[in-house]
Amino acid sequence: RFLPDNVTVVKLVMNVVVSSLDKVNYQMVSGTPMPESGSYNQVFGFKEEIRMPTFDPTAMVVISFLTLDRYTKELRIMGRSAIPLFINPVTLKQPIKKTDTTFALMNGSYQLPIYSEAPRRSPPFNIESFIKLEKIPAASILVRVVHAPRTPDNLKVLGLDDVPERERVEKGVMLEPPSYGEGVYNTQFISHAPVELQLMKDWLEVREDANIRDTIVRLQQELGVTTNMDDEEMMDWVDQKMPVDTKTPMLDLTYFAEYNPVEGFKVAIDGLIDVPQTANYVALACLNPPGVLYQETIVTSEIQFSADFDWESPVKSPRYLDGFKTYKNVKSDPNMALIIDIR
Repeated sequence: RFLPDNVTVVKLVMNVVVSSLDKVNYQMVSGTPMPESGSYNQVFGFKEEIRMPTFDPTAMVVISFLTLDRYTKELRIMGRSAIPLFINPVTLKQPIKKTDTTFALMNGSYQLPIYSEAPRRSPPFNIESFIKLEKIPAASILVRVVHAPRTPDNLKVLGLDDVPERERVEKGVMLEPPSYGEGVYNTQFISHAPVELQLMKDWLEVREDANIRDTIVRLQQELGVTTNMDDEEMMDWVDQKMPVDTKTPMLDLTYFAEYNPVEGFKVAIDGLIDVPQTANYVALACLNPPGVLYQETIVTSEIQFSADFDWESPVKSPRYLDGFKTYKNVKSDPNMALIIDIR
């Protein structure tokens, strides 16, 4: 949901890891979106059945998202999401140890953030390894974790291979996803700041959410690839175009959203480093053009003035406590610069 501007088609890669980072008897899987879904709100219809003789209660699903950058056409990792498979019903937290015996399936529907940073891979590797990372603004993923259905006598677990396609919904092997508007997705792992909510609203009004099929065709044309493919061939092409490689760089979020003059931007001047003389320095800043600080008539409201000193900071490297100044209704100009005048 609400993917960045510079994303095209996304390939998800799912893995199961445990807190100790020991090898798990699980084969990593991947999936591609439905061709008719939107390129900024991609729907996967992806289901994975996790079967193991015994489960490590610290097990966690980690999903990585690969994409071809819309502007550079290069392979990038858009981000990652994670969710514990189990929860301690007493503490309501992810189990800590492999030997924990009190745990239950993290059963339910969840809305998860997409993290734009790679987590540090060292034990204990759990959801805490993710929650303090930077997130992609506004973006999220919807997932469901459910118990595997069983036969009426409870003697056998049912999977896709056990039930004919026409009977899968009836027997609970395939479950239709709920509408997001029904409010059933648990949001305990995610919250959106007011500016993100405004961004979502703006995107709904101005972005054309072309479907995946058309997005792939346009991408192939830009890459000089034949576009005479059916849907299955398209998804095979996407799969091959996005190999899993730990060295793949992260997506550049500098271009995640087009600049919006109404929302503007913020600037904070935090301090100076190694000033040449022992004195009290102040910082004056203005946008140029128009460079109001250097005009005959100075409009003080358009000047950023930093002089609220942190008196505990070093004399040679003073810090300011003025915080951010917000610049709104500033039209984009490739020649614009912020001039900071130290006095």
